[in-house]
Amino acid sequence: MHDLLNGALTSQLTAVKRLGQALCSATVWDGPSAVQFRTQEWPPMGRSVDQALQALERLQQSSETTVADIIRAGTSGTVGAGPGGSGGSGVPSLGQDLWKRLEGVVVPPTTMGGAGVGIWAFGRGLTAFGGVNNWMVKVEHGRFAPRDPLGRFVSPDDLSWWQTALKSRSVANWIARPNLADTRAAWFTAGRWAGRAGGVLAIGASALGQWMQDSGNSHLDTTARVGRSAYAGLVVGGAGWGGAIAGGEIGGAIGTAIFPGVGTVVGGLIGGIAGGVIGSGVGSFVVGHTVDAVGHAADAVGHELGHLGGSAVHALASLNPF
Repeated sequence: MHDLLNGALTSQLTAVKRLGQALCSATVWDGPSAVQFRTQEWPPMGRSVDQALQALERLQQSSETTVADIIRAGTSGTVGAGPGGSGGSGVPSLGQDLWKRLEGVVVPPTTMGGAGVGIWAFGRGLTAFGGVNNWMVKVEHGRFAPRDPLGRFVSPDDLSWWQTALKSRSVANWIARPNLADTRAAWFTAGRWAGRAGGVLAIGASALGQWMQDSGNSHLDTTARVGRSAYAGLVVGGAGWGGAIAGGEIGGAIGTAIFPGVGTVVGGLIGGIAGGVIGSGVGSFVVGHTVDAVGHAADAVGHELGHLGGSAVHALASLNPF
């Protein structure tokens, strides 16, 4: 958690601040656009960067206090146990969940055996295909062609960096290169299906992880385990999938602002991985604190349905004259 908050995030924000301050110097960049940038655009953006750095510092202090409290309490949570805490065990902290999700990206998970390794390998394959697909759609067979609000093409050189980043998020601002529309469309369709498969895989893997984690808990019946697994799959897997999509959009927008095309692909890939880790980590943190209640609720509903079904069968049998 310390490296996440005080490492890449802080250094990147600091680099943005230095770059913005440098661009505000007339000796580095001057002209009408430069004047507009240093008088109108950079001041509010600079304040936002400063606020983000201050928020990171506060979050780092809070996370260190949380970790220290956990250590003093004599528990390390359930890091490595799967997506959610099991009944009666300690629940992991947010920092631990984020670290576990990052570990699951670099190396296969160890809690699901061969199935976990297979799912991990397939997921990494989908990630690699997503990067290749993005390259084929936006670089090899396509190009960045921004439009104004009326739908007319405009030169990227006439846009500020933040306008470029925002416009890059719209599919309408990416077009096929000459004579490559059909090929690009095929890659685009394949990318959409791969994204859907990634969502199904993320939800299924999280559900399987919770199911296997609960397998050794004799206090849980099948109904409770099914409810807990479905809940973990939807929350952890869904959050990871959504985080990957959002991270890819943000990373791609930043990359486009730096270097349209190549930067879009690289930024999208990095942002997607980071977003997936953060999303699934936050989802796991939520599940760890709520899955017991969901399991109890599923168990109670299952028992009630069972009673209702038994009562209905008994009533029908009593009405049968034979």
